[in-house]
Amino acid sequence: MKNTLGGAFAITSLTIEQIRLNHLRKQYALDERKPTFFDIAREQLGLHSTDYWTPYLSVWARIGNYDAEKIFRSLNCGDRLVRLNAFRATVHVVHVDNLPLLIRATGSFLYKRMRQHPDVKGLSDQEVESLTDSVLAVLEDGPKTMEEIKKLLPDQARNIRPLFTLAATSGKVIRATASHARNPTTAYALIEKWVNGFVPSDASEEEALREVIRLYVMRFGPVTIDDISWWLPITKTKARTEIEQLSDEIIQVQVEGEKKHMFADDAKTAASLEAPADPVVWLLPYEDYLPKAFTNRAWYMSEEQKPMLFPQLREHYWPPDMSTPVTKASKSTNASGEIRPTVWIDGEAVGRWELEPSDEKQKVVFKIYREVRPKYGNMISEKASELEDFVNTQLVPISSSK
Repeated sequence: MKNTLGGAFAITSLTIEQIRLNHLRKQYALDERKPTFFDIAREQLGLHSTDYWTPYLSVWARIGNYDAEKIFRSLNCGDRLVRLNAFRATVHVVHVDNLPLLIRATGSFLYKRMRQHPDVKGLSDQEVESLTDSVLAVLEDGPKTMEEIKKLLPDQARNIRPLFTLAATSGKVIRATASHARNPTTAYALIEKWVNGFVPSDASEEEALREVIRLYVMRFGPVTIDDISWWLPITKTKARTEIEQLSDEIIQVQVEGEKKHMFADDAKTAASLEAPADPVVWLLPYEDYLPKAFTNRAWYMSEEQKPMLFPQLREHYWPPDMSTPVTKASKSTNASGEIRPTVWIDGEAVGRWELEPSDEKQKVVFKIYREVRPKYGNMISEKASELEDFVNTQLVPISSSK
């Protein structure tokens, strides 16, 4: 029978423990298959990349050591991986297989947001189009940085950055080369010249949006309407409408009294999972894509830990005393929403870690915010040691232009 939001909509009950195990499964922790960096970027829709080390560390947390230099080379030539402003307008590393769909699904929202930028808000659509054409023309002979383009078009210097973002929303330009793996100053290129074989999606914006929502629920379900609305973002009404359109595949589940949405097969699998013999320890990086996929975070984090994992003031990010978080005086002010690097045990965030310079190397320091078995503490220390080795041998060498 077809599920309908207004009628006999199937409701299944799942526990928090089952939800956590299912996320471990969908994040490869219970799977003997070891995906590649490219597989993860494709399957998870995008790797959050506010900090340019985050995608590298996100994948390391899931599969262990790999050749980070190879990934940097791929990003630096448009081979399978690119950087794209996507969900919530944030920079993500995405697989080129998903690029046409993501541009079509998110481009309209990003265009409307950037159209309000002070440097282009007062321009007519015709003026924006004319200025954009002149900017794109200078990329015909290859990628260029913002500074290089401003020198070539000095009369348009103040408009360059928003114009590029506007052009990116319609799939005309893409972030291209960077001098090293942690350099946020990238060059820009014409997407058709940078991504070999790029063909814009022929789906309508509505079709593309629905497909992205479907894939999001598949990867991250169970999710609430609030989660969907926040992640893309779209209005709650729009999110609810799209879930109704997918009701042949997606059901409601009850998780501690709250209604959420997930695929029926996914719910069935979640209900059958058993805990692994050994605990799963993760060290997820700053702004990892999994915890950032939800605005409702109760399934992986207790309310008491929110001040430590989501510090309210930037000066409390690092180096603070991780055991004594400081909060704002106003209780009505929300936390920043930027999650610090987290320590996870069996799908639950239980602590925090940071990188700290030490003797010309990076050292991992961490703090656990609740009592854990000594065995778990030893496993976290071992994982921290492995992470230090990866950072210092794989990431540090590709993170300097010297």
